[in-house]
Amino acid sequence: MKEIKSKSTRLSLLAKEAPEIPGILEEFELSLALLTGQLSPLLSSIQQIRLQNKPLATFIELKHNLLLSYCTFLSFYLLIRLSKDGDTAKSHPVLFKITTLKQTLDGL
Repeated sequence: MKEIKSKSTRLSLLAKEAPEIPGILEEFELSLALLTGQLSPLLSSIQQIRLQNKPLATFIELKHNLLLSYCTFLSFYLLIRLSKDGDTAKSHPVLFKITTLKQTLDGL
């Protein structure tokens, strides 16, 4: 198989073969930015928060863990979707997990 070197050609092929990938990548990047930019620094100072406000500390830990799981499942989906058996990803149970976690995160 010939390697495609042009970035625009690769992107157009990706849009044709797997149109959901750019949206999932954007969601992954946004979630990862929230995780590393806001929640991780809060989690590192959780001991001080825990002493003053236990419900807030518990909420931060919960959101951090849910977002970490969400990013893990998204990356797993991308991995199986972009593999040679990418068509099996469309019916993989990980999609249910991703949807459930997204609804839970949106509800928080």
